[in-house]
Amino acid sequence: MHMKHNELEDTGFIYSVCGGYLYNLDGSFLSPGYPYSYSNSETCVWYIRVSHRYIIDLWFTDIDLEVSSSCHYDYVAIYDGPSTAYNLLEKLCRASNGTFTSSSNSMTVHFRTDSSVTRRGFAANYRSLPINNGYSCGGFLDEAFGSIMSPNYPNLYPNSAECTWYIRTNSSKVIYLRITDLELEAPSSCSFDFVAVYDGPTRNSPLLDKFCREPNSAFTSSSNSMTVYFRTDGSVTRRGFTASYHTLPSNYAILTCSTNYMDAKVDKSYLSILGFNESSLHLNDQSCTPIITADKVEFTIPLDQCGTIREVNNGSIIYSNTIRSSPSDSTIVRTQYLQINIGCEMQQDTMVKVIYVANENSAPEIIHNLTESGMFRASMNFYESSLFATPVSDSPYYVDLLQNLFVQVNLSSSDARLKVFVDTCVASPYNFNSPSISYYLIKNGCVRDETYDTLPSPANNIARFQFSAFKFLNAHSSVYLRCKLVICEAYDYSSRCYRGCMSRQKRATVSSKGNIDVTLGPIELKGE
Repeated sequence: MHMKHNELEDTGFIYSVCGGYLYNLDGSFLSPGYPYSYSNSETCVWYIRVSHRYIIDLWFTDIDLEVSSSCHYDYVAIYDGPSTAYNLLEKLCRASNGTFTSSSNSMTVHFRTDSSVTRRGFAANYRSLPINNGYSCGGFLDEAFGSIMSPNYPNLYPNSAECTWYIRTNSSKVIYLRITDLELEAPSSCSFDFVAVYDGPTRNSPLLDKFCREPNSAFTSSSNSMTVYFRTDGSVTRRGFTASYHTLPSNYAILTCSTNYMDAKVDKSYLSILGFNESSLHLNDQSCTPIITADKVEFTIPLDQCGTIREVNNGSIIYSNTIRSSPSDSTIVRTQYLQINIGCEMQQDTMVKVIYVANENSAPEIIHNLTESGMFRASMNFYESSLFATPVSDSPYYVDLLQNLFVQVNLSSSDARLKVFVDTCVASPYNFNSPSISYYLIKNGCVRDETYDTLPSPANNIARFQFSAFKFLNAHSSVYLRCKLVICEAYDYSSRCYRGCMSRQKRATVSSKGNIDVTLGPIELKGE
């Protein structure tokens, strides 16, 4: 940036740097070096932002630039909005007596020079003008809370209006917007006059809703920005709309999914802004109430209690519940009650691994590991015999080649209505997937090893099998066993858990997703 001081006498604010942000209601700014020659290849942008209750008038007291017919060489351009991406009001390279007026509380001025011929530059002034009712058609809003309304509200809005409000807050906040009044021309398609709310900084952001009648709910952004767009056609006008917004902590609501519970925490300041008393909240089962701390309201929700709903969808098990308010405990008058829908999607496929090491003269070493896929948790252990009374706890655990190894898989979940199924177990001499050297005991439910055998299980959340110990050739002493588990609804005989051996072509019609690949090691042979 150029830091040359100007020589003009002026009681207002004058900026001779190359661009910047101007927040005062009235002020002035100059091209770099004015009234002396500006530099070649200069690019400067001034962003004028004033209170959202004002629009901006801009005029030039002096312009002396290299002149061309299209103002192609050196020019100053004025945009009606918060950046150069918005509507161009004018592009100048010669003196102008005109005044340029924004449609909102933001205006952008872009100054550019080429690589030859310089002149004196320009001097510009701006001022803020109050809008009727204190609101303009759109604007840049960065206060912690505020309101917006259609032009001329509560009187009829104009035809052919286009207004955009850009709401911003700091990066640790999100934005909550509520429509407080709305009356628009309202055909079924909302194609004439409408309001659109976008979850982000521009109208290219994801659309939250487009409406011409009162929306069913308020809107909360996923980041620190929200955009509201109002458009009318060329006929029929109504009263318009008003809306209020607040900023909230970005973690105003936190959901954690575990193998036994859903844990939901809601910020008390969020409830206060909405007008709800935290003691009025409950789940689908009204007897399930929260623990209230100094700043949070917390629900610990079992997967099979408190009205939790379970459904199987595209290979996943989804648990859902709803945080609700009691109508009699509302602290303000409103037409809707609080409803926070929460859900945990639990992946059906779980990968678990164990490792053992083998050679002909010494016994293999075996270690088991606990893994987690989605939020389901499964463990896989070796047992000393087919009675499955004593898990192997020694490390190292030595066995002989061809010795029968007994394996039990346990699914840990508070939902007793689930079944676990061993879909695939593959062995490899490496602690990562190795398609070049691998050996399947079972694949897609189809037994590949003659020593593999499925054993009876005492419960749906337990699976058992056995196989004979082996080693890979060429001095590969380590054996890594990786098994994929599938979790299904118990007694759903159309699910993967009850389909047995299936080819890959047939499996395409059975939903499943998600893998976990966890290993311990490396494990070395004793004495090596």
